[in-house]
Amino acid sequence: MGLLTEKDFQHDTEKELDRYQGLLEAGLSEEEARKSSAGSGDPWTLWHKLPHDCFLCHKKLTLPFIYWHGVDDQMIGFHIQCAEHLSEPSQKT
Repeated sequence: MGLLTEKDFQHDTEKELDRYQGLLEAGLSEEEARKSSAGSGDPWTLWHKLPHDCFLCHKKLTLPFIYWHGVDDQMIGFHIQCAEHLSEPSQKT
């Protein structure tokens, strides 16, 4: 489970450089490491895996929102208010 914010969708240059350095240390050539690490800091690879509608109210998700892996590794997303509403019955016990 996690909380996604706008920061999660900004390009992460440090992550891309870390992957590049790791690939160089693993023995790849500079060109191979550059090609393999390109895009590893790109947040859009994450975005395509995430749900676009709230599981509870079925309205479009907006940032920030809560997500987690459901059955068969399917991503489930909730508006923060919907997640709070869903958890209310369990908080009363």
